[in-house]
Amino acid sequence: MMHASLSSLVIVIVAAFLTPLLLHRFRLRMIPVVVAEIIAGIIIGKAGFNIVEQDM
Repeated sequence: MMHASLSSLVIVIVAAFLTPLLLHRFRLRMIPVVVAEIIAGIIIGKAGFNIVEQDM
């Protein structure tokens, strides 16, 4: 149980770190970072690929 929540936390932290870097790299300045991070959260979350698990 602890391993799943730790890996989910690491995935979320990496996604939050990489999102602004990718926006800058591909020169997508018209998209705010917050909007891109929400989209990344949807993609890695339950509505998308379900990569991270929700703790209850």
